[in-house]
Amino acid sequence: TARDTDFFSIARSARVAPVYLSQNFAAYQQRLGSGNGEHTAQALMGYFQTKIFHALSDPPTIQYAQSLFGKTVRQRGGSNGGSSWSRTKTEGSDRGTNGGGGGNGVTWNAHSGYSTSQSKSEARQSGVSSGWSLQEQVEDAVFAQDFTLLAGGGRRCGYRVQAFVFATGRLWRINGTSCLPAVFDQRV
Repeated sequence: TARDTDFFSIARSARVAPVYLSQNFAAYQQRLGSGNGEHTAQALMGYFQTKIFHALSDPPTIQYAQSLFGKTVRQRGGSNGGSSWSRTKTEGSDRGTNGGGGGNGVTWNAHSGYSTSQSKSEARQSGVSSGWSLQEQVEDAVFAQDFTLLAGGGRRCGYRVQAFVFATGRLWRINGTSCLPAVFDQRV
């Protein structure tokens, strides 16, 4: 209710740890009423020091979770390469005859003969090229698709439920980030 924010302001000093469960962020907004429901829901969420996100498909809730987990710099690399070769071959020949002749009643004899010429040429060419690149990109620490692929429990998932855990002011030792991937056994 709208009084929950008042309760949270004194709960920690009384050593009370309230637990809230919801399918998505909009459920809090709806429960807290129209008008300023969104702002009241955001204030309430600000009191939650630990937040556990299971499988999600609601875009506003995913965006809220992504804003908590922040951004990270990822390196993306690529490479390319290729090779080529070619071969050109030409051959040719030329044959001819020459001889004598005459005209206007005059006959003359000249050299008579046969000639041949041949030519061959061959050219070969080859080449290899390659390259690579490395880029740094700033991206969400947890992709939206990652929330939709979390195991939802039941027999199909071996009674295990996956989640991402956020705790205010904490970097998890296991991975050095604010996002802790976790698995919960439903049978416990």
